[in-house]
Amino acid sequence: MSVVDPVDGGRVADPRDRVRAARRALEQGLAHNAEGRPARASVRFRAALRLVDAVAGTRADPTVGAAADPDGPEAARVRARALLGLVMSDFELRADVDASREALDEAELWARTAGDGALEVAVQGQRGLLWLRAGDDLRALAALDRAAARIREAEPVDACCLLLNRGTLHLELGHLGRARSDLQACAVRAESIGDPLLQFKARHNLGYLEFLAGDLPAALSTMADASRIDHGGSPAVALLDQAQVLLEAGLVTEADACLAQAADLFATHRLAYDLAQVELIRAHCALLSARPVEALRWARSARRRFSRRQNPGWTARADLAVCRAQLATQLASGASPRSLVSTGRRAAALADAVWSRGPAAREVGRSARVAAAEAFVAAGRADLAREVLGAVGRLSGREPLSLAVQVRTVRAGLALAEHAPAQARRHVRIGQQVLAEHRRQLGSVEAVTAAAVHADRLTDVDVAMALDSGDPGAVLDAVERGRATFAGPVRVRPPADPELAELLAELRQCVERERLAEPGGDGAAGAQRAALAREAARLRSLARERSWRLGDGVGAPRAARARDVVAVLGARPSLSVADYVTHRGAVHAVVLDPGGVRLLTLARADEVDELARRLRADLQAAANPLLPPALREVVGRSLVHGLTGLDRLLVEPLGCEGPLHVVAGGAMATLPWGLVPSRAGRATSVATRLQLTPEGVHGEPGRRGGSRVVEALAGPGLAHAQDEAVAVAGSWPQATVRLGQEATCGAASGALGRADVVHLAAHGHHEADNPLFSWLRLADGPLFAHELEGASLPGSLVVLSACEVGRASVRPGGEVLGLASVLVRLGAGAVVASLAPLRDDVAAQVMPALHGLLAAGREPSQALATACSGMDEPVPLVCFAPVAPPDHLVGESGPGTRGEHRGRPGATQQEGAAGSGRGDGVTGGGEVGPAAAPR
Repeated sequence: MSVVDPVDGGRVADPRDRVRAARRALEQGLAHNAEGRPARASVRFRAALRLVDAVAGTRADPTVGAAADPDGPEAARVRARALLGLVMSDFELRADVDASREALDEAELWARTAGDGALEVAVQGQRGLLWLRAGDDLRALAALDRAAARIREAEPVDACCLLLNRGTLHLELGHLGRARSDLQACAVRAESIGDPLLQFKARHNLGYLEFLAGDLPAALSTMADASRIDHGGSPAVALLDQAQVLLEAGLVTEADACLAQAADLFATHRLAYDLAQVELIRAHCALLSARPVEALRWARSARRRFSRRQNPGWTARADLAVCRAQLATQLASGASPRSLVSTGRRAAALADAVWSRGPAAREVGRSARVAAAEAFVAAGRADLAREVLGAVGRLSGREPLSLAVQVRTVRAGLALAEHAPAQARRHVRIGQQVLAEHRRQLGSVEAVTAAAVHADRLTDVDVAMALDSGDPGAVLDAVERGRATFAGPVRVRPPADPELAELLAELRQCVERERLAEPGGDGAAGAQRAALAREAARLRSLARERSWRLGDGVGAPRAARARDVVAVLGARPSLSVADYVTHRGAVHAVVLDPGGVRLLTLARADEVDELARRLRADLQAAANPLLPPALREVVGRSLVHGLTGLDRLLVEPLGCEGPLHVVAGGAMATLPWGLVPSRAGRATSVATRLQLTPEGVHGEPGRRGGSRVVEALAGPGLAHAQDEAVAVAGSWPQATVRLGQEATCGAASGALGRADVVHLAAHGHHEADNPLFSWLRLADGPLFAHELEGASLPGSLVVLSACEVGRASVRPGGEVLGLASVLVRLGAGAVVASLAPLRDDVAAQVMPALHGLLAAGREPSQALATACSGMDEPVPLVCFAPVAPPDHLVGESGPGTRGEHRGRPGATQQEGAAGSGRGDGVTGGGEVGPAAAPR
C-alpha cells in the first residue's frame, strides 16, 4: 500500500519509509509549535499520525503492544510525540481540556508500548504544561515535579522544556528562588545542546523574574540581553512581558505600543489565550492613562476569551479588570452611591470566590478587595470599606508598585471619610515613601518622570485634604510633596554606557544626513530621505530603551514648605510666589507675598486648557514670516486677546506689582506668563516645582571664587548667531567664544559642565513625542537632551537662544520633559529659553542686552523682562529658575563692560544665509520680512 507524504508532496511507495515521512511531519509541527503557530502545527501533527496509522490499514491500538505494531517502537514513539504536540497546539486553538487529557493518556500508552522512559517523562511534563495553560497551578506543579524527579531519563530538549515550564510556574506562584534555579538550569542546558530558542526563553524569563523582584532596570536589561540571541522564534511573548515591565515603570504609551505589536502577532497565529493576556494589560494601560471607557472595552474582551477557554484563574483577573474599569468610569461620570456600592459588592464577591484557589488567586482577591473598598469609600459607605479592607491584611513590601500605592490611597480616603486626617496623612506619607524608593532604582530622567503616573491619585488625596482644610500653607505643602517625589537629578554622575553613547552618536550623524539629503517626492531622493527618517526613528527607539535600563538612581529632593518660602521672602519683600494647582476641575493658587499667605480659586480647568491651546497656536502662527498681512493682523489680535485672558484669569487676581515667581505643573508650566499685559517689563520666573535654590546648590555664594566663567557658542546656519555670540561675550570681563567648527556638541556639553554662564545661539527643535531628543544644532550635528543625562550644572545660567526649546511635553502623571526642563533638573540656576519659534534678528537684539544687564548685576528674570520690554512685539522667552537664584549669577561689573575674549577673537565668515532662523521650518515670529526667519 502507498500513502501520500504530506511533507514532501509525493507518494510513499515503500511502507518502510512511512515512519521517516511521519518523523519529518512531526519535526515540522514541533518547529511551528515552538514558534507560536499552533494552527500550522496541528496540520503537521495530524499528518504524522495519518502516515503512521494509514499504513497499518486502521488506527493502531497501543494496548496490543509494540510487537504487534508493524513498525515497532519507532512508530510508537512518533505517535506519542505527535500526540504530545497536538495536545498543546489544539489546546491553544480550542481550549478543550478533556480532549487534551484523553490525547495525553493515549500518548502515555504509546510511550509505554515503546518502552521509552524518556518519552514517559515528556508526557508527564506535557501534563504539567496543560494544567498550567488551563489555570490549575496546583495540578500543574504536581505533574511537573513528578516529571522533574525523572529528569535524568529525559531527552535533552524535553529536560529544558520541563525546567522552563516549571520555572515559569514558580514565577506565577511567587517562588522566585525556585524559578531562578529552574530557569538558569534551563538556559545552561539549552546553550549546551545548541537550542537558541529555549535559551532565549529561559533568559527572557529571568528578566521577568527581575521584574517580579522589583528591579525594573535589571528586568529590562536582562530581557534586552536575551533578545540578542538569534532564536528565530516569534517575539510576541517577549513583547508582552516587556510591556508589563514598562507599565510598572509608568511608561504607559510605550507599553501599549509593545502590546499592539504583540496582539497583531498573536491574532495572526490564532493564539487566543495570549491575545486575551494582551487585552488585559491594555486595560491596565488605559486605566493609568485615564481612559476608563477604553479600559472597560479591553477588559470585557479579555474576560470573554478567558471564559471561553474555561480558565478560572485568568477569568478572575479579567473580572477584576472589568470591576476596576467600571469603577473608574463611574468616578469620572459622578455615578450615584447606589451604583458605586453595586460595583464594590461585585468586586468583594470576586475576592471571596477566588480566595481559596491558591497564592496567585489570593493576590487577585486582595486587589479585588482594595477595589471594592475604593468603591465603598466613594459611595460614602465607610463601614463597608473598613470591613473589606480589614480582610486585605498587611502589605509584605513585595507587592507590585501599583497595588502598594493603591492600598495606601484607599486607606487614606477611608481615614478621611472617618474624620481622621492625621491617619490619612500617615497613609499618604507611607505611599510617597514607597514611590520614592521605587524612584531610587531608576537612573534615567524619562523613567523617573514616567513613574509619576502611579502617584496621581495619592497626590489627589493629599491635596484634597489640604483644600478641604482651607489652610493655604497646607495646600502648598501637599502639592510640593507630590511634585518633589519625581523631581531633581536622577543620578549623581553620567552613565558609563558606551553602547548608549554610540547610539546617540549614530543618531546625530543620521539626523544630519537626513537634513542634508536632497529634497524629493516619490523619486530616489524622496526614498533616501524616508530611509534616513526610518533609521533615525530606529536609533531613537534603541537609545530610549537603553536608557530605561539605567539604574543607580538617587533619592527624591526635599520638598519645599510654606514656612521655608516665607523665610526666603523675608529677605526679598518685593517678591511674590504663586503656586498653581489644578484639582477637581478648578485652578487654585497659593500666593505668598509681603501680605502673607493666601489661597485663591481662580478659574475652571477646562477654560484654562482651551486658552493655553489657543495661545500656543497663536505664538506659533505669529512667528511665520510668510503669513499674509491680513492673516497676521488676525493672529496678532487673537494673541493679544489670549494673553489678556490669561492675565484676567490667573495673574491679575494675584495683585502682584513686583517680581513674580510662578510654580505650575503640567501644561501650565509652559504658558507665556511673562507676556501677559500686567507683567510687561516686570521680572517673572517660572518653575515646575517650588525650589528655593537650584538642584544641588544650597545657598553657597558660587561654585568657585573669582570671576565667573562665561562661554558663548554659535551653531551653523544662522545669519546673526556668530555676531550675537561675540556681542554676548563682550558683555562680560572674560569670556570664551566658540564659532564655526569649534562650536561642537562636545564643546557645548563641556561648557554646560564647567561654566557659570553658557550662551548657545543655534537652531533648536522640541520633539513633542520624544522630548529627550529635543536638540540644538551645533557644528557636528544636534546636541540632544538625552546626552546630558547625569551631568551636573549646579547653579549655572544657561541661555538657549534657539527656537522652542523652552517647550515641554506632558507625560502621563503630569511631569514635563523638554530640553530646558532637563537643564533645570540637572541643577541650572536659571534657564532662558523660548516657548515658540524665535526670530534670528530678534534674538540678535535681545541677547546682548540681556547679558549686559546680567553682567551689571540684574537677576536673570528681571534682566530678561527689561531686555524684552523694548521690543515692538512679544518675545516668547521665559526664565525658568528657582525662587532664589544663586549669588554668583549676579554680575560684578557695570553694564556693557566689554572684556577680553578667550577663544576665537571675533565672528568668522557667516555660515547661514540671510533669512535663516533658529528653528528648522518657516514658523518664525513677529511682523518680519523675508530676511528674519526663526531659529
